[in-house]
Amino acid sequence: MNMNCEYVREVYPDVLNNKAEASIATAVRAHIARCAECREEAVLIEQLRGAVTQVPAGLHERITAELKHPVRTFQLRNIAYAATVAAAIIGGSILLRPGKQQAPLPNAQELGFVTVEDAMVSGTSSLRDLTIEELEVLLGEIES
Repeated sequence: MNMNCEYVREVYPDVLNNKAEASIATAVRAHIARCAECREEAVLIEQLRGAVTQVPAGLHERITAELKHPVRTFQLRNIAYAATVAAAIIGGSILLRPGKQQAPLPNAQELGFVTVEDAMVSGTSSLRDLTIEELEVLLGEIES
């Protein structure tokens, strides 16, 4: 069996934990014996695996106690609502600052639009009396 380094890295944990088939474990160990790079990685993995980790005293009890009192979702929801209201107030105060003059909005005629009301008020008796441009604008307004 021809092993490459990538495959060896993938299956080496199974070899260490005796979960790999015997033929694969033999081939992996043979590859590690020939490949210096894989051998260095294998030594490092074995050292990490053999390292003893000291768990802080009372860690299990602290975790168990915290799990009994989970964060309530309504508290998080209230914080989200408060943040939304604060953003709206701040944004509104910036937009509506006193002393800042805002230009008046143009009316439809200034923008070149002809509304149905304008056509009726202008004394136009029917759609036949409107220009092509006015009809196109009117049709655009009706479609939207």
